Amino acid sequence: MITLDRVVITLQAVQDILGLNDWKITPHTATDAQLKKLLKGKVENHIEEIFGCVLIHADFRTAEMYIWDNLDTSKHSQGLEHTVFHECLHIVLHPYDELYMFLFEDESLLVRNVLQWGYTNMEERVINQLSDGFINCLNIIQAKNEPKDQSPK
Repeated sequence: MITLDRVVITLQAVQDILGLNDWKITPHTATDAQLKKLLKGKVENHIEEIFGCVLIHADFRTAEMYIWDNLDTSKHSQGLEHTVFHECLHIVLHPYDELYMFLFEDESLLVRNVLQWGYTNMEERVINQLSDGFINCLNIIQAKNEPKDQSPK
């Protein structure tokens, strides 16, 4: 079970790494049902598990982050660090969401549907790739900092 204390510690570290310390991000743990309710109508129907979400209030530089409390039980999850980093990247990329919404308002229904599909898939793919890279980087740093076996052979 993911505890709020673990989310807070992880979020503080990720905010430092991404330079988001001027943002007030309030973390929460949430059940699967709570996450689905928060995201009703905002996620693809094929998504079986939602690991987290972030509600952004850019004008106030605040956000609320919700992390699934059973994240560590899922065989599909890439871990708490990955999920928190992923959600923080949504904050970093939020200005592009606003640009997309501006473009979205002026197009025909067909173009809007294509834009929405393309942008949503592109953003999620980029965020997942950056999150994977972040976790890989952490693993490399940890491996390099582990003490070497100095026992005589």
